[in-house]
Amino acid sequence: LSADLRPDHFSLLIFTVELVFVEYVRLGPPLAAGRLRLWLLGHAALYAVWANLHPGCVLGVALRGLYAAGSFVEERLSRKGEEARPWRALAACAVAALAATVFTPHGFGLFHLMGQVQRDMKLIDPLVLEWRSADPRLLLHRPFWLLLVLLPAAWARERRLRWPHIFPAMLFGVMGVMHNRHIPYFAIAALPAAALSLREGPRLAAWRAKAALACGLLLMGGFPWSRVSAGLGRG
Repeated sequence: LSADLRPDHFSLLIFTVELVFVEYVRLGPPLAAGRLRLWLLGHAALYAVWANLHPGCVLGVALRGLYAAGSFVEERLSRKGEEARPWRALAACAVAALAATVFTPHGFGLFHLMGQVQRDMKLIDPLVLEWRSADPRLLLHRPFWLLLVLLPAAWARERRLRWPHIFPAMLFGVMGVMHNRHIPYFAIAALPAAALSLREGPRLAAWRAKAALACGLLLMGGFPWSRVSAGLGRG
């Protein structure tokens, strides 16, 4: 992150809070009807404020929707009733959040602006660094590529699929590859998922842990063409 205060910093902060909430709903006791109504009103108010701060509010809606979809898949695949996930509460909050994003001076203009940005991306991409694709030659981007490898490896080692984690990681991972400004959102969603899978999975042998660490360090700084230029760490 840059040292200056930017509107998208509000999005990163609220997105992190949203991740904590969806995990609470996923793992905690079911929300009673009265409490759910309070959550719906609270999230509608939160997203009305967020939409007036930064368009990144749609990423929060996407996170909620993907958690709801992942919880639905888990519920369908689960053979034990106690493993069912509260996808209905997550979906209801996602709908309330999406509806609240129109409470801005521009109404639906927020989505029109986002569509216009996508249409003009060929013009924006060469001019704005943060809209370019993630580049493994950039020192700043190498942790992102490392996490892209680490996360599926952790899932494979644990041999358990947590669909509420997989769906957001897939979306924000693709978005991060396409436009590096989305890398922080992927990191926020993926790092806790990777840490959980590493903790719950079988313990690595000492030599394998050292080998994995060496590979990570190699990916971070061992590219033979690596150099620092223009203060951006571009290789």
